[in-house]
Amino acid sequence: MNNKYILILMISLLFFSGCSFSDLSGSDTKTSGWSSSSGEKVDKYSGVELTFSENNPPSTVYKGQKFNFGFIWQNNHDTDIEGLSLKVSGFDKSYVNGLDYSYSIPKISKATENSGKGVLADFVITDVSIEDFEKQYLFNAKFQYCYKASTRYVKQICIPSQKTNKCDSESDSYQYENGVLGVSIKDIVNHDSSIRIILEISNKNSGKVRDECFLEKYAPSFEIEAVLGSQSGTCSMQSEKLQFINNKAVVYCDFSRSNEESYNSQLEVKLSYLYEKEIIKKITAKDFNN
Repeated sequence: MNNKYILILMISLLFFSGCSFSDLSGSDTKTSGWSSSSGEKVDKYSGVELTFSENNPPSTVYKGQKFNFGFIWQNNHDTDIEGLSLKVSGFDKSYVNGLDYSYSIPKISKATENSGKGVLADFVITDVSIEDFEKQYLFNAKFQYCYKASTRYVKQICIPSQKTNKCDSESDSYQYENGVLGVSIKDIVNHDSSIRIILEISNKNSGKVRDECFLEKYAPSFEIEAVLGSQSGTCSMQSEKLQFINNKAVVYCDFSRSNEESYNSQLEVKLSYLYEKEIIKKITAKDFNN
């Protein structure tokens, strides 16, 4: 692999210094994200975002000119991202020097309440050049990245009475959610002697859930863990495995009751899955002598 890695400390200072985020506490208000002092919110559905540092790469280069790709990875997940894979395509290798087809990205730290998004800004591909073309070459590099992602959803809910199928007590509105896959409760019903919670899982971002990185599959799968109070539930779908169809999935999770009357409890749902996104950088290479 002929790329080089250098530190761009100034990027971190310029882009991410001075951020402060408000306390995320177990209050009676719904929580949608972490807010800075200016009111800007970290998007709970953004996942990992890729941008490039200023003029790295430039939009126009000349034949034989060396330039860099300065990657800025921002992690909105509340967990560290490790083992992110980067695939590069859309260019003629006989023209482009110094750029490989695949890379492995180091750990990207998790988002936190105090510092906001986790940032990795020291991954740089240096000394890339474009040679041997005639007059002009349009270089449309596609950067696809894939990683093991997770969603965490927490909400206080009311379990209906087994006799009346109604809730006699009001639960507070506390809710926490983070991850590109969103979770919503469609219904809570009595099911035999247990309680059934029907969940809808939906893709809230522009990326795609995958069975394998960079490989299209019709029904990509995910894993789910659901806990009501202190007990784990049994979750299933109508299909044989937990999978997405048209970016949505309806999941049935069954739990034992703690008593026959209505009561408040807390539902926690954890999802794990492979997630893939892409960004395209357009670079025009010109022959200075023509």
